[in-house]
Amino acid sequence: MKSKIFRTYVFTSVISVFAFILIRFVFGVQDYIIILLFTLLIAMVMGTFFAGRFSDEINDAADYMAKLVKNSLSEETYNSDLSEISYEFAQLAEVISEVHTAADLREKELIKKNKELKAILEDISNGIVAVDAQSNILLANTAAKELFGINDDVTGRYFLEVFFDSRLDRALLNVVNKGVKSSITIRTKLEEPKIVKIDAASLRIDGLTVGAVMLMQDITELHKLEQMRSDFAANVSHELKTPLTSIKGFVDTLLEGAVEDTGTAKKFLEIIGIETDRLSRLINDILSLSEIELKKGNTFSKRINISAILKDAIEMMKSHARAKEISLGYLFASDEIWLNANIDRIKQMAINLIDNAIKYTPQGGSITILLEDPGDRIILRVKDTGIGIAREHIPRIFERFYRVDKGRSRTMGGTGLGLAIVKHIVKSMNGHIEVNSEPGKGTEFVIYIPVRR
Repeated sequence: MKSKIFRTYVFTSVISVFAFILIRFVFGVQDYIIILLFTLLIAMVMGTFFAGRFSDEINDAADYMAKLVKNSLSEETYNSDLSEISYEFAQLAEVISEVHTAADLREKELIKKNKELKAILEDISNGIVAVDAQSNILLANTAAKELFGINDDVTGRYFLEVFFDSRLDRALLNVVNKGVKSSITIRTKLEEPKIVKIDAASLRIDGLTVGAVMLMQDITELHKLEQMRSDFAANVSHELKTPLTSIKGFVDTLLEGAVEDTGTAKKFLEIIGIETDRLSRLINDILSLSEIELKKGNTFSKRINISAILKDAIEMMKSHARAKEISLGYLFASDEIWLNANIDRIKQMAINLIDNAIKYTPQGGSITILLEDPGDRIILRVKDTGIGIAREHIPRIFERFYRVDKGRSRTMGGTGLGLAIVKHIVKSMNGHIEVNSEPGKGTEFVIYIPVRR
């Protein structure tokens, strides 16, 4: 462009000099003012002419660049449009075109990276929320919204307006204003509350705090497990302490002289034996439960005939049933029903269920074990005519040490772990268990075990 302007300037100057010479020497005009006026007039005419030409070229270049910016130029029209612009402006247009292309590629690259980042944030199982310095939400992934039961797009909204937790809002303000990392645990206000651990840190750019980012982790199950562990430790301590206190009391009484009374000593020793057996059962059940939980899967499984295993378990429990004059019978779909399982676990599961039924079935009642084989699974039913279980207790009977009637359970010698062991054995085989019961009419435990043929 510089060369064209320079050429125009030189051409105008030459014409002005030529006009001056022509007027002064050819036409013989002696008055320099008149000469100057004519020369200026000629320069103005030429300037107007060239200015018009430049204006047209600038307009053409501007139109071309506007189309370029709007991406409305096709491949076919690119060269033809460019050829209509003068050389200097065409050069400028090409430079702008290159800059625009580079910017367009950069924009596409940023959009792609932004999409990739959003996809990553959406796939993360933990919640992530970012806010600006005014606590307006910049980003909230799906996991974060699910933790608080939010379905709408919350981008741009004030944080407290969306999450409704003053403790979290204060922690957030602390992070933004003071740059102090914060970690708090809150309970959400949903119909089924969740325990959420939130770690917040300042969001900084070039050393300046521009907001905050929060990592939200659902620790509801972890909290439940911790509570169960605490309850389990307390219950074990209590269950162990009771028989030990009893044993120590009778031993002290014997040492103080009761041992001299043969009848009393024998009675006390029998009670000590009963309490010792109770301790042994409790310890064995605790060890069994821990072993099942630690191994998780159906360890040492092999192809077994579950019909034969259940018959062995029923034979083992018949003497206990006869002692209470309880009828113990079974009905199997076949004498040979095969599956891959751990023999000891299957037998333990059956014995615990039958033993539980015997304990809570009154004298003269009946217990029936049914085994069904519909094809894709095996169904085991243990049905009794016992005292039954009230509806409100059914969801909790598989919890460790949970007893519907605590006094009666201890009198019967139960450890409170039998049904918990049954549930874990069933889970180890990827099965599930259901309970049907009505107070005064009996209880039915139904176990479903998936089978691969």
